[in-house]
Amino acid sequence: MSQVEPQNLSDSMAESGVRSSSLDGHGRGRAWTVSVVFHTLLFLLLACFVLPSQIRQRALVFAQHSGSDAPFELASAFRFSPQPDALEDPADLAVDVISLTPTPLDIEPLSDLVIPEELDWDLEDSDPELLEGIDESNSPRRRRGRESLWADREPSTTESISAVDGVEAALGPIEQAIRNELAQGDTLVVWLMDASISLQLNRRAMAGRLAQFQESMGLANRSDGLRRSDQGHRLFNSVVAFGNGVTEVQAPTLTGLRAVEKIARLPNDASGVEKTMAAVNQVVGWYRNEEHRRERMIIVLLTDESGDDGLAIEPTIANCRNHGVGVHVIGPTAVMGLQRGYQLWTSNAYAQPYRFLLRVNRGPETCLPERAFMPYWHETRVSAWRQDVRPADSVPWHGGEYRDGLLSGFGPYTLTRLALQTGGSYTTYDQGKDSRYDQQTLRDYLPEYGSLEEYQASMKGRPLRMFVNATASVTFQESDLFAPLQMMFFGVRQNRYPFAVQPTYINPSVFRRRLEVTLRREKERAQAAANRIEQLLETFASRDLEYDYEREESLRWRAWYDLNCGRLLAASVRYDEYVAACDELLDRKAVFATNVNELVLLPGNEYRVLTSESKARQAVDYLQRCRERHASTQWADLASWELETDFGIRINTRAIPKPPPPRNVGIPSRNRGGGGQSFSFPSL
Repeated sequence: MSQVEPQNLSDSMAESGVRSSSLDGHGRGRAWTVSVVFHTLLFLLLACFVLPSQIRQRALVFAQHSGSDAPFELASAFRFSPQPDALEDPADLAVDVISLTPTPLDIEPLSDLVIPEELDWDLEDSDPELLEGIDESNSPRRRRGRESLWADREPSTTESISAVDGVEAALGPIEQAIRNELAQGDTLVVWLMDASISLQLNRRAMAGRLAQFQESMGLANRSDGLRRSDQGHRLFNSVVAFGNGVTEVQAPTLTGLRAVEKIARLPNDASGVEKTMAAVNQVVGWYRNEEHRRERMIIVLLTDESGDDGLAIEPTIANCRNHGVGVHVIGPTAVMGLQRGYQLWTSNAYAQPYRFLLRVNRGPETCLPERAFMPYWHETRVSAWRQDVRPADSVPWHGGEYRDGLLSGFGPYTLTRLALQTGGSYTTYDQGKDSRYDQQTLRDYLPEYGSLEEYQASMKGRPLRMFVNATASVTFQESDLFAPLQMMFFGVRQNRYPFAVQPTYINPSVFRRRLEVTLRREKERAQAAANRIEQLLETFASRDLEYDYEREESLRWRAWYDLNCGRLLAASVRYDEYVAACDELLDRKAVFATNVNELVLLPGNEYRVLTSESKARQAVDYLQRCRERHASTQWADLASWELETDFGIRINTRAIPKPPPPRNVGIPSRNRGGGGQSFSFPSL
C-alpha cells in the first residue's frame, strides 16, 4: 500500500472541498451537506494515519495462548510517556544527547497477567499450548504463496559467535552486519533494548558508539531521505524497549541521532521481568504485519539476561524466518550448566558503598541439563543470609556452593539459537568479567544449538550421553533432596555486612537436646540422598560406558561424563560418611563434656564405612582424568574443587564460654530488635 504524507493528503482534500463548495446551482442546503460529508471523510482519513502510531505506543506482552486466530492473547502491561521532543529540527540534534538522564517507566499493575514460570529445563512438562507455534497463515508472505516479499536468510554458523570486552566492542560486528544489509537494499534496524536498570550504563555506552557509527555513515542528522549510505540505500532506525512489556520508543527514522538519543535516555523497567521472545515477536508484528514495511530488517537485541519466556524459542524463530528478519544479539555469558547466576549491584544507602550479587537468569547454555546439580555442600556451615542475594565481598569469584558464578564462555542457549537460526550473530560483551578461560580453547566445547528434538535424537544409542543427561536431569528435578546438609551446630550469621558466620553461646543442656533432634533430621536427609545416588549409579552399572567413552568424539560430552561420574561417586562417599558420623554422635552423645555447646563436621581423610575407600578411589580417577584431559577449562576447575577437599567426615567439638553481662544494663541496646543494616534491592 503506497504511503501518503498526511499534510499532502489534507491539502489535496482541502482543494477538493473548495471545488465542491463552488457548485452554487444546488443551493446552500446542498453545499452544507457536502461540507459535512467532506469533513467527516477528512477526519476518517486523518485517523488512518494517527491511530496506527498511537496503537503502537501501547506496551503489549504475550500473556497466554488464546486459541483463537490471534497467536497470543495480548494484554497491556505498561505505557511509556516519551519526553517532549524538543529537537524538532534535525540540525539541532547533537552527539552530547547521550548524557541525558533516563526517565522511569510508569508501570501499571496487572492482576491477571500470566508470568511464565522459571525455565529449569522442564520442557516436556511445560504448557503444550505455548509450544504450538505462531500461526503463520495470515502473514503477508504466506498469503502470497511462493512469492517472497523479503530475502530468505540462511542460518548462521557458529563462526558468528564471538566474545568481546564491553558493549562498545560488541557493536563492531553489528556495524559490519548493517553495512552488509545496506549493500543489498534499504534497511530497517530495530534497536531492541532490555530496559533493566542493570543495563543503564551499557545502554549509554552503546549510544555513544552508535552516534559515532551514524556520523561515519553520514546519516546522523539527515531526515529528508535524499542522503543515502555509501552503498546507495537508506538506513532506518527504530528503538523499542522491553521488560515486562514492549513499547516503541522511536518510530523508524532516517535521522540516526534521534535513535541515539532515545537509547541514551531509555526509561528503566523496574519489574525485573524480561519477556525477550515476546518482544521479538511483537517487533516483527509491528513492522511486517501491521506496517508492511518492505526494507530489509534486522533486530539488534541488547540484554544482560537470558529472558523469562525461553519456552517460546521455536515459534519465535519460525516467525522471524517467515518474515525475513535477522536477529543479532549482544548478550550475557551463560552460567556454567545453570539457569540462575549473579549480577553485581552496589548499594549506596550508607556512607560506605556495599556490593551485592543479585540472582538473575543468565542461562543455561544448553537446551537440556548436562551438569549434575549438586552443591559442594561440605563447604557450607549454615544457611545463606538470603538465597537470592549474596554479599559480594564474602563470595569467591566462582560463586557459592553451587559455583553459580562460574561462567560457561557461551551465551544462553535460547538467545544463541535465535541468533544463529535467523542468520544473525551472538556476541557476549562481559568477557572481561571472567577472562581466565581461553575462548579459542572453549570453541572445542561448543554446545549443540539444534532443536530440542535434534538434541534428544543425538543421545539415542549413546549410553554415555544418556548417563550424563540422566544424572543432570535427576539432580535438577530433585534438587531439594541434594540441598546442603548442616555442618555447624549451631552457628548464626552476623546482622551486619558481610553477614559472616559466628559462633553463639547455647546452654550445654539445651545444646544436647537440640543436637539430637537436628542430627536425626539431617541423617535422614543424607540417607535419602545417598540412596538416590546409588540407584542412579546402578542404572548404568551394567553398561560398558568406558567403551562408549572411547568412541565419543565430542570433548564436551567426555568432560561432562568424567565430571558427573566423579562428583556422583564423591557425593556418595560423603553422604555415607555423614550418616555414619551422625550415628556415632547419637550413640556417644553422653560422653560429651558437660560444657560442650558447639559441634562442627569437617572434611577428613579417614572413613567409617567399608565401601567408602574403593568408591573414593574411583571418584578420584574420574576427577583427575577430567582435570588432566580438559585442562584450563571450567570442567577442570569443577573437578579440582572437588578434589581439594577430603571425602570423609571429622568431628570437632568445643565449649563456648558464657558471655559476660552487658554493661549499662539500664540503657536499652540499639540492636535489641535484631538491629543491623537493612537493604532494599532492585529487580534486575
